Amino acid sequence: MISMANKSDKRLILEREFFDDEYIDRHVYIELAKSERKRELRALMERLARMESGHLNLWEKMIVDEGAVPSKPKLVWLRVMSFKIVRRLFGTAFMTKLLERNEAEGVMAYSNAISSSLLSGSEKARVREILKEEMGHERELLRQVERYEGGLQYTKSIVFGLSDGLVEVLAAVAGLAALVSSNVVVVVAGIIVGIAGTLSMAGGAYLASKSQNIVSTAIEEKGTKNERTDPAKDAYYTGIFYFLGALIPLIPFIFGATGYVGIAFAVFFDIIALAIASVVIAVVSDTSIKRRTVEMVAITIGAAIVTVLIGTVARTYFGVSI
Repeated sequence: MISMANKSDKRLILEREFFDDEYIDRHVYIELAKSERKRELRALMERLARMESGHLNLWEKMIVDEGAVPSKPKLVWLRVMSFKIVRRLFGTAFMTKLLERNEAEGVMAYSNAISSSLLSGSEKARVREILKEEMGHERELLRQVERYEGGLQYTKSIVFGLSDGLVEVLAAVAGLAALVSSNVVVVVAGIIVGIAGTLSMAGGAYLASKSQNIVSTAIEEKGTKNERTDPAKDAYYTGIFYFLGALIPLIPFIFGATGYVGIAFAVFFDIIALAIASVVIAVVSDTSIKRRTVEMVAITIGAAIVTVLIGTVARTYFGVSI
């Protein structure tokens, strides 16, 4: 009897989780459709919202059959707002890629539910129907991703420029802040490093994109279609976001922080920004968000520690200070 009760409780938890997911997904599609200018994509969002409503009704019925009352998940507005912000910052291509990844995770979750022993035979049959539709959602979104795939190239330029600015300037600022007591010196030096890095990154991105297009042209002459990019856009996005990334570790010093306190706040701000950048890179590259975040944060903290040690040694043993 205890075993059956536990199974019933676990099944109800599972049903509530799927109810919450479908409720949130429906609202995301509804709100995105309202502000979507592309007619085909707006129609797709509206269709997916209607289908999610059907899934939601099914999970609601299953919860009621368990003798429980379904409750609306909290902070739905936050999830909706996050998708709107993502679209604003990184464009339609990335937003669609994020939605496709979300649907892929849903497909995996439904597959696991069907394989579990928590659901009855009739419930599994209904879930299989949902799974078929979820797989259809993923395929439709994947087609949209392929359609806007060129836009992802510039998303990559944005994120790589941002992450490089965050890491490189933090390393320079951390070492300098351990060496000097003036926050003005740190800010001025950080801005100089940021400007130099911006010019270097933008120039490098332009040349890399131009070289890629030359290679693409040679490949296309052999009858194979290959991706092309706009060197000017690559340079613009990489350079601008490198400089924005360079400003983030300077924030505490701009507001008067100095020494190790300023370094600690600079690392904190960098970690937040890098976590966001890591999510974007992971989504674009279809890799693990957790692994990418840990990797980038570890590299950043490591670089800061090394330069802080260099600055501290220079001040302590060589008497260098300002």
